Amino acid sequence: MHLHPLTKTRRLICRPEGISWKNHFLWLDAFRRYEREIRSGRIPEESAGWCTAIILAYKRPQNIDLIVRAALQTPGVGKIIVSNNDPRCNLRRWLTVRHPRVRILNPKERRNVVERLVIAREEPADFFLAIDDDIFLRPEQMQVLCEAVRQNPAVLHGMFGELYSEGRVQHAQHGRNSTLDVLNRVYCFTREHVEEFFRLVDLLDLGRQETWSQNFCDDILLSFSGAGKPLCHNVGPFLDCPTQGKRGIAAWRQEQFMQKRVPIYNRLQSVKYQREGAVVPGTVGMAIPRVSVVMSVHNGMPDLEQAVTGILHQSFRDFEFLIVEDASTDETAAALERFAKEDARIRVLHNTETIGQTRSTMRALAEARGHYIARNDADDFSSPTRLEKSIAFLDLHPEANLVCTNWEWYSVPRGCSLGASTVPMAPWTIAWHLLFYNCLACQSAVMFRRRSAEQLGGYAPERNSAEDYDLWSRMAGKADVGSIPDVLVQFRRGRPESMSLTMQEVQRTHALEMAQRNIMQLIERSPSLQEVQTMASLWPAFWNSAAPAAKDAEWVLPFITEIQHAFLRDWRERHLCSLESVSHAIEHEIALAYARWSSFLPEGHPLKSRTCLPNLREY
Repeated sequence: MHLHPLTKTRRLICRPEGISWKNHFLWLDAFRRYEREIRSGRIPEESAGWCTAIILAYKRPQNIDLIVRAALQTPGVGKIIVSNNDPRCNLRRWLTVRHPRVRILNPKERRNVVERLVIAREEPADFFLAIDDDIFLRPEQMQVLCEAVRQNPAVLHGMFGELYSEGRVQHAQHGRNSTLDVLNRVYCFTREHVEEFFRLVDLLDLGRQETWSQNFCDDILLSFSGAGKPLCHNVGPFLDCPTQGKRGIAAWRQEQFMQKRVPIYNRLQSVKYQREGAVVPGTVGMAIPRVSVVMSVHNGMPDLEQAVTGILHQSFRDFEFLIVEDASTDETAAALERFAKEDARIRVLHNTETIGQTRSTMRALAEARGHYIARNDADDFSSPTRLEKSIAFLDLHPEANLVCTNWEWYSVPRGCSLGASTVPMAPWTIAWHLLFYNCLACQSAVMFRRRSAEQLGGYAPERNSAEDYDLWSRMAGKADVGSIPDVLVQFRRGRPESMSLTMQEVQRTHALEMAQRNIMQLIERSPSLQEVQTMASLWPAFWNSAAPAAKDAEWVLPFITEIQHAFLRDWRERHLCSLESVSHAIEHEIALAYARWSSFLPEGHPLKSRTCLPNLREY
């Protein structure tokens, strides 16, 4: 037997304290639209969703049905668990949806909000979405959080929370993409966060305290369970339940609620993070570093010390530094052991024989524990904010799996700068240039998500050069690649023993083969290596800066246009977005290349005439 609709309506239309009837009627109108949308939405019988949603029913059973229905329509949600935390309430009278993906738990005793973490601990899932019963989100809003936690599992994700500063608390922070100190109401987290949550409970001895039983601090503990501050995502407008701030129902309206929370927050701050000095593996709360910096070195002297020092002096300090010493014959091994004794974040792995940069890097990645991977060559120098800015970018852009800063070209023989790189800024422009050449040529300027690289198979072991271009191309084919305009790395080149000089011809061939593969996968026919080099030389940033010959004009223009059409179709299918800005950007890149080429051609050449250019908007 279900409740009469009027009973449900009365539970919903109670006017909140301090809200005018006019504003409340506006809310009712928005709620009715939301309810119609959710009840008419399609609910698939099966789902490939990776998140298990956990919803607790306690003092607002009238909201559970809509929240469950919205979760069922979220592609990233697979299973839904509803726990009836008030045994006096017959939840079946309120929850009308019946679905095989929904499981209802009926504890015999009243439970508090920590029950969702207890449930998560017992569930065989890697990702979780927990939603309070006082907020109404649309499926696409839940999906934003599900995607975010899969892309960046290091930290918690939500859309509402608090900022703590010098004993003062700023409540109800939402509607922006930023970090917060504490999340409230909606949480996306991982199994690792659940285990860390209970470790913090034991560490602070909160299991039997009054604050624990009365629900004062579960959200604070959960917010501290990540490798960094939780992320708030701007998911757009949402609806609060009218009882969200009602005394006797809302937990935060309990007496001395905030006075009891602040000491818990301060205790966690003191035990979880070390604000001064180096943060080293093994310290409390830092068992899993956020970043693994990976370096492979063979005979790295004399630049090695500067490269290592640049990493150790980073403003962001929660990292491990994995260095593979590839059977050097100079003083490299001794220098690395000295560095490792001075800083516990350094772990040196020694190869008994030289196996090359790619395999050495793969060995380091197999040992890496960080959620992010930052490469650093043994002769490159990183600016102090390189890691900090790269992490901030990836934290705020869960749709990106890789980010690259700009770098300074530095000539060691001349002892001077040769200028700065100009990495394309937009994800689609980066992806376009990666088709033809490695526009992210400085590995030391790159940071990527470890899980994303692992899902693609990581570096190809058969390649000991251009292995970075190979991986960047594959990653760009699956998700966005971002860039930071700041010059944060000194890319040192010119020593005779440098790999870039000793293997220049091999690198060139491998890079052309990578571009050949990229183009073939897009248009399903393979250009020759000479054709690839000719097309790559259209772009000013390509290392072989000579423009194509005049005789190549007849075949290059239609070939580039064919690739562009295929690129835009592929981008539209993968991103499901308007292509106008993407199309304009690619057209601009091609126009610049044509203009550069035409300046090298003799007067009267057809390329000098704009009428010969293809219609670039037909795709």
